[in-house]
Amino acid sequence: MVYHSPSHSRSNYRVRRKRLVDYFLPLFIFIAFAVIVILGWQLYRSIASKNELMDVYLFIPQGQAKILPSGSYNWDSAVNETRVLQGDEIATQIQSRGVVRFFQKLLLRIDEETTVALTEVSPGRFKDTYNIVMKDGTLWVNTQLYEDKDMKLTVHTTNLVVQSSDGVFEVEDRDGTQVVRVVRGSVEVAVMVQEGTSQREVESVKVPMGQEFIMDSRAYEAYKKYQSPEVFGPISSMFAESEWYLWNSSLDGDYLR
Repeated sequence: MVYHSPSHSRSNYRVRRKRLVDYFLPLFIFIAFAVIVILGWQLYRSIASKNELMDVYLFIPQGQAKILPSGSYNWDSAVNETRVLQGDEIATQIQSRGVVRFFQKLLLRIDEETTVALTEVSPGRFKDTYNIVMKDGTLWVNTQLYEDKDMKLTVHTTNLVVQSSDGVFEVEDRDGTQVVRVVRGSVEVAVMVQEGTSQREVESVKVPMGQEFIMDSRAYEAYKKYQSPEVFGPISSMFAESEWYLWNSSLDGDYLR
C-alpha cells in the first residue's frame, strides 16, 4: 500500500498579505531622499555664501577704472564688481570713482586719478590685516563696519604710515602734500623720511576726530632735521563743504553720527 504525504497532496504556499507599512515605505524613502537633497543644497549655498563674503570686490559707481593683476605688467579695464586679489593695483580715471569692499566689512572709496595697491589682505580667525599702498590720489576709509573681531588697517603714502582699527578718515597724497583727515575715531600716523634707499621713522602721532594732519614740503624738511613742525589743525570748512566729503558722508550715514 502506498501512502501519500499531505504536503504532496496540496500546496503549502500562502500569499503574504501586505501590511500598512508596505504601502507607506516608498513614500518614506522619497521624503527622506528629498530632505537629503534639500539639506545638501542648503549646505552648498552656505559654503558658497561664506566664500563670497570672504572675497574682495571693486565697484565702480562713477566713470572708469583699471586693474593691474599681481605679477602682470599689463593693465586691464575693470568692470563693476570685479574681484580683487592680494597684490593687485587699482587706478581710477579722471572724473571716476571706485569702492573696494573687503569681506563685506571694510570700505575703501577711491577718488578720481588715484592709484592704490593691495599689498596685504589677510583674513584671520580673530583679526583681519590690510596693507594698502596709495601711490597718489585720495582715499576715504571706513572701518566702522567691524563689530565681530579685531582688524588692523595700514595705509602707506609717500612719507606717511597711517594705521586705524576703528575710524572714518581720509588720506590724500597729491602735488607733494600729504593730508590725513579724521572724521570719526582716531588714527596713528608715523612720519617717514628718506635716507638713501630706505626710510626711517622720525615721529609718530595720534590724530583725533575733527583734526587734520598736513605734511607739505616745509614740514618734511623740518622732520628731516629732527624738528617738530606745526602740522595739526581742525578740518577745514572747504573740505567739509566739498562734493567729495558730502558724497562719502551721505553713503556712510549713521556711522558719522
